[in-house]
Amino acid sequence: MRRAHKAAKEQAEELERNKVVVKKLQEANDRLLQANKLKDEFLATTSHELRTPLIAITEVLKEEIPKEAEYREFLDIIEDSGLRLMDTLNSLLDLAKIRAGIVEITLEKVNLYEQSIAEVSKFQKMATLKGLELKVVQPSADLIVEADVHALSRIFYNLLSNAVKFTNRGSVQISFEAHAEKVIMNVTDTGIGIDEQFLPDLFDAFIQESDGLSRSHEGTGLGLAICAGLAILMNAGISVKSSKGQGSTFCVELPRVVEAREDRSAVAPGRPVRALGMGQGKSA
Repeated sequence: MRRAHKAAKEQAEELERNKVVVKKLQEANDRLLQANKLKDEFLATTSHELRTPLIAITEVLKEEIPKEAEYREFLDIIEDSGLRLMDTLNSLLDLAKIRAGIVEITLEKVNLYEQSIAEVSKFQKMATLKGLELKVVQPSADLIVEADVHALSRIFYNLLSNAVKFTNRGSVQISFEAHAEKVIMNVTDTGIGIDEQFLPDLFDAFIQESDGLSRSHEGTGLGLAICAGLAILMNAGISVKSSKGQGSTFCVELPRVVEAREDRSAVAPGRPVRALGMGQGKSA
């Protein structure tokens, strides 16, 4: 009897110790989450503050340096470097806003083919300089999806930018798969491809297959993380199929709006959706 009482007492004391440990771990986790949120909010603000004077500096130089000046050519170098820095800042700003949960998107009906044509045209010059074929396969019928135009444009930009960057010969193509409730947009390239072991980490921030100062391509490794975050906010999904040396296909799955059933399933114009931040969903 005394042994049972002693064992029960020891068990109760052990439970109390476990409760204290769990409470301390929870408090530490809460502090960590709060610190991470503050970090992302600070990064979003700082990136914006850096971006504003960068634009002003370039514009002032263009106005002040005479067009016939011998050193005018250096302005092009400065502008190109500024654009690269601007792209990095934009990526940092986008990722910080997504993670801090301060992004607001508006879901509306979007003609996916028409937007694809508009987005592809932005990369035509870059593709032509590399001798690449850049095309969009026209679907047999209009594909209307539920999406935020600006978020979708950012996804297009990141996927097409990567596709052209990592493809030295061949083509970059956008095609579509229409299903009853969804549309899958495929961005396919004939580029360098991705190692199978690296695929599970591909949509993590700051991750690149080649890193260090000796890496073969420039970039911050933020683009795909931003794509994944924006896809989550639009109730969409993103995935990849790739083989090293054989190219890659990035698949973006978007909710479809069928016009024939507009009375039941059409998207209300300008429906705002508050961002929940990263970590509250998962890419497909």
